[in-house]
Amino acid sequence: MRVLLVEDHTSLRELISDHLCERGFAVDAVSGAEDALVSIAAISYDAAIIDLGLPDMGGLELLTRMRAGTEDSVPTLVITARDSLSDRVRGLNGSSPTRPTAKAASSIQIYSYAGPTRF
Repeated sequence: MRVLLVEDHTSLRELISDHLCERGFAVDAVSGAEDALVSIAAISYDAAIIDLGLPDMGGLELLTRMRAGTEDSVPTLVITARDSLSDRVRGLNGSSPTRPTAKAASSIQIYSYAGPTRF
């Protein structure tokens, strides 16, 4: 399963990427939204993990751009430290589950959102 990870904090990006790779996921990790859009245009992903607090574009804006003009949306997990109801609702309106995730649960959540037929 090929996953795009978009996280600007280097240590967290490496931690999540290493965790997923150890569990057999192929991970392309980028630090910003613009790099993510380039990757999405070139590569077909089975799932994406997006941080809401990106420096070059908000994660919700990235999610909106990812979904624009496409029939085949990538199952997306939004990771965030934000806990306001309005942020969660905006994420859900973008067809993404919005839940803060623990490292140990990330691969389970990707599996459940992307579906077992993707493996």
